[in-house]
Amino acid sequence: MIDSLIYTGTEAATNWIKYAEYVRATPGLKFGVRRLDETILPLRRGKILAILARPGHGKSTLAAFLARKEAQEIAAEQRKENVFYVTLDQPIEEIETIINSDSGLTVSDIAWGRADIEAMRVRSLKRVRLPLDYVGKSAYEHRKNKPFTFRNIFADIKTETERRGVKTSLIVLDYIQKFHVAEKERRQDEVTEAIFAARELCLELQCKMIVCVQASRESEKGEGKIPRSHHCQHASAIEQEADAILGLWRPVKTETTNEVQVTIEGKKQVYPIVPELMFMRLDKQRMGEAGIDYAVWLDPNLVRLAEMEVNQ
Repeated sequence: MIDSLIYTGTEAATNWIKYAEYVRATPGLKFGVRRLDETILPLRRGKILAILARPGHGKSTLAAFLARKEAQEIAAEQRKENVFYVTLDQPIEEIETIINSDSGLTVSDIAWGRADIEAMRVRSLKRVRLPLDYVGKSAYEHRKNKPFTFRNIFADIKTETERRGVKTSLIVLDYIQKFHVAEKERRQDEVTEAIFAARELCLELQCKMIVCVQASRESEKGEGKIPRSHHCQHASAIEQEADAILGLWRPVKTETTNEVQVTIEGKKQVYPIVPELMFMRLDKQRMGEAGIDYAVWLDPNLVRLAEMEVNQ
């Protein structure tokens, strides 16, 4: 490895061609939903997608859905890569419930203790073959964890991937405002340092990254409640550093009516308010179009994502 911060014109031109070849040869992480995949650039190494929402509006569900999708693609293609889900917001068992949920084992059944234990054991045998690991705390097993600083997280991920001889493909940070970097007088300063550290981690490991971000209460005021980039709680640095920012809003969490009217693709449409209805806004996208709104079906119980169909 060259020990220099300078890239000569020749090196820059060579790397530019190599990067273009990588982009053409690598599909990147997509959502699996036509309109999202047609307008949101695929997530590739060195890039950060920020998922911005108020509590309970689907940040972790969408992040876990994408992490599972990436891990399934790695397993299917037998790539020597791994996914890490770093959670400080929820115990690892709660994220594992999302990862394992489908029509056979729903989130509700597992949470209420209604799920068949033998079915869960069968699922767990399949789950261990999925290249997805956690950095976080357990609700079942107590460990004397090291402080959850970026230095410790980075060191553990790097050590584990080197031990296994695999590459880190995707890291999910859930959520960025809870991560600590150094002692700061103001929380905003610490969050700013955290997103800068996340960028360094992403580039150092040459991996993809999804950062869950809590939106401020201001996003719930007014008619349109999809969070925008300036609603990133505690730090404008998140707005600056993320390559794409996707705001989420579930009307069932904020509205008292049975339906909601939202403009999608320039057309005002009325949507019945159900738990699965989610509106998204691509508020920022480097090297691509932004300011795009979407209506999607995100089932928090089965962890499925699809386009929302509306009867005109």
